[in-house]
Amino acid sequence: MNHVNFDVEKKAYRVIVRVEVVEQKNYPLVPIVEVTTEDVEQHLQDIGFKVGPLIIKGRAHNKRNNSRHGTWVFKKALDKPAKQVTLKKEKSVQPKPMRKKRTRSSTKKVSTEE
Repeated sequence: MNHVNFDVEKKAYRVIVRVEVVEQKNYPLVPIVEVTTEDVEQHLQDIGFKVGPLIIKGRAHNKRNNSRHGTWVFKKALDKPAKQVTLKKEKSVQPKPMRKKRTRSSTKKVSTEE
């Protein structure tokens, strides 16, 4: 991309890409350019950066002067693949059997008249 300046910065666990699009003053000389995430990923692959998933998405175009700058943040790709983790199947927990509540016999005298 001729009219786009890429600035790639490596941090501890991130790759920050700042993009600036050239201002569109004279239409025939500088065409309208829009930079998307796919363009940034393609540029990173061309210069040899391996990046992980996207954290912050940006957008840059030269249709208006205030939107000529964009920032994309990617997670840094790990050199080592993640270890496979095998989870053991948990046994289901059975509830304890409940005892019936014991009831007392009433202490009131029941009259049995006949």
